[in-house]
Amino acid sequence: MDAVADITTRHGYVRMLRIMRTVYAQLSAVLESAACTLGITPRYDALLRAIDADLKALGCIVDVSESRDNEDWSTSEALGATYVMEGSALGSQLLRKRLLERHTETLPHTYFDTIIAAQPTRWRQVVAALNHSEARRDDMLAGALATFAALDAAACSYRTTELCGVDSNA
Repeated sequence: MDAVADITTRHGYVRMLRIMRTVYAQLSAVLESAACTLGITPRYDALLRAIDADLKALGCIVDVSESRDNEDWSTSEALGATYVMEGSALGSQLLRKRLLERHTETLPHTYFDTIIAAQPTRWRQVVAALNHSEARRDDMLAGALATFAALDAAACSYRTTELCGVDSNA
């Protein structure tokens, strides 16, 4: 695995944080609305703040002007986006463990600490609420696919050898 994809490297970790920040910034309003619909505590602005704290601790300039998605998402599409983003949070505990095994306390991990705080009970709440919702499944799938596309686009935009002074070989 190269340093760009391996989040246990400094460069890979910065890249992952930037990708997640981009998508949370784009979709936070959609995700916050879906959280309210599902009856779960909205947390996406808190996750953005946690990512920003980690990026700043790593010496990165954080662009807080990234635009939020202003497209109209149906409730069902927003629920599909929530399914993807909350599902991705499930792996955070393992990722945090791998990061700390390699770097002990040398890399900040506010984002992982924040996202892990409510897992796995949050995931069970999300799945239960989705199973009882009257959301249109086709629209939920469309929202999920749009979210995967946003993650992919963000990942492609951060395929560089240098991110905020972080050597890709570090």
